Amino acid sequence: MSFKNISTEVIKENKNKWLPRIFIILFACLIILFPLPSFEGAKDGLLLWFNTVLPTLLPFMIISNLIINTGLANILGKFLYPVFRVFFRLSPNACYPVLIGFLSGIPVSAKAISDLVSKDDLSVNEGQYILSFSNNPSPIFIMTFIAVSQLHMPSIRFHLLFINYISGLIAALIYFKLIPLSKNISSKKYYISTQEL
Repeated sequence: MSFKNISTEVIKENKNKWLPRIFIILFACLIILFPLPSFEGAKDGLLLWFNTVLPTLLPFMIISNLIINTGLANILGKFLYPVFRVFFRLSPNACYPVLIGFLSGIPVSAKAISDLVSKDDLSVNEGQYILSFSNNPSPIFIMTFIAVSQLHMPSIRFHLLFINYISGLIAALIYFKLIPLSKNISSKKYYISTQEL
């Protein structure tokens, strides 16, 4: 390896280390120089989370944990599997996180997928596939907060909801076309093959 290549790597490494530190210092300086806007922004963000995000997500997160830990996810998967197998090529255990993702959205879908992967009910590859199309904003968040509270256009709430779901389905189709499914003989589950990547 030449001296020029070594110097370039050292510069890149130092740049990667110092760039985040510079942004942190600038951020701290802005807070000190503009304390009132920083205070108002922090207060508004906290109130937004407390009044909108927390009430919307907390019930779904509690219910999702109860469904997974009590085994109801497996029962729901058996009922949903015939439909979801045709459209998404999913295993039975993957049906519940897709359903909860369409109903409650971010981050409950990701949490449900993570819980099922950690319990070995889903493979990591299938979890990544589900995450590509089910981890969307929740319908309640889109129809109430975005359409009504922010845009003041309640008449377009179903249009936004349609865009939300159709984009997820398009993402699933693209993911499915790019990465073919293969069968895991040992666990008898379908998962995404990473050998094609």
